[in-house]
Amino acid sequence: MKYNLEMFDKIINDILNNTDLIFGEKEFNFNSNLLTNENIRIKLSIKNIVFKQNSNSKIEHFIHKQQLALENLITIVVKEINPKKTKDLYSISNNYNQIDNLKIIYDKLEKLQLFIEADYSGFLNLNSRAPYRSLVKQKNGIASKVKMVRKSLLSVGLQNDLLLIVLEPLKINEVENVTYNQFNYYSQFITGLHELLNGNNRNFSEESIISLLVELNHNSKIFFEFQVREIATVLKDLETFNSKIDYLILTMKKYFQTNTTSSNTYSHIRPSNTEQITAWIEEEINYLNKKHFLENPTAVLMQQTANKIKLQWDLSVAQLSYFYNLLHTTGIIQNKNQSDIFRNIAENNKTAKVENISVDSISAKYYNVETSTKEAVKSVIINLLNLVNK
Repeated sequence: MKYNLEMFDKIINDILNNTDLIFGEKEFNFNSNLLTNENIRIKLSIKNIVFKQNSNSKIEHFIHKQQLALENLITIVVKEINPKKTKDLYSISNNYNQIDNLKIIYDKLEKLQLFIEADYSGFLNLNSRAPYRSLVKQKNGIASKVKMVRKSLLSVGLQNDLLLIVLEPLKINEVENVTYNQFNYYSQFITGLHELLNGNNRNFSEESIISLLVELNHNSKIFFEFQVREIATVLKDLETFNSKIDYLILTMKKYFQTNTTSSNTYSHIRPSNTEQITAWIEEEINYLNKKHFLENPTAVLMQQTANKIKLQWDLSVAQLSYFYNLLHTTGIIQNKNQSDIFRNIAENNKTAKVENISVDSISAKYYNVETSTKEAVKSVIINLLNLVNK
């Protein structure tokens, strides 16, 4: 794919490395006009190349390369300018010095980013940095929602831990150096809180906010720890083994049955919120079972705990369940009774985080597959195909 930024490379190199270069209004205007024309040429080049592609995947690959090239150059230019605030990137002095020339380059590069964003929104790499001007426009669009939600939240009296979790996305106006995915998640979260506010007669409840966080897949470490503390607090007040196990199974069922409305996540490097919590619950059930068995040697464990060799997978329980689902759906596994499959998975397999997988967990995740789980398994299958094709 064509690299379109040679002229930008040359001018940046001249400005930074040519000690004999004279800076003045004439040179400043020359660079500005040259790069304006270069932007027009690059836009036409991008349009022509996209038009010639015969598949969306090739268009996406090309657009991603253009984004990456722009982002890399912008990073270099911003580092050299070293502005105190992002808005300083747009203020040109009357000196027409080195920094002013770099600011012109930044302006032209960002305009190319905005062009790609506007014309090829469906092919963007959402993990790339969003242009500052684009962020400003979107911030202005949700400013009134942020103001209303913040005012309402502070009057509810939430637990401090939960309040800190919810207030963080409301600092959206302070966010500058973020990816499209991060900003989109913040915007989606604010919109969800705003709708919750209007749908509950301007009253929030702690329970409804927690449910929204789960539905929006707020998979942050701090929210995971908050949920664990809440579950542990309830467990502490339950006196019997059966009541604890029943509560944990019911809680896990609620997570499985919660409809995750967001295809985006708070963090793209952490498992989904449901995966994190259910894995913790499964481990807690396993611990309680072992403890109960030690205290009551004649009791029957709810999960098999025999010292047998199990296959350890570099997949989560949800991903493993979906992989077996695909094997059964395609007829590779021919057992007609799916309960046999669930039992076989639970008895003979483990993951890095879950030593003893429960049949209930397998069953729930087998039928309720999240988008993130499908994408992870898809990546594994592609890697297998690549290996076969070598």
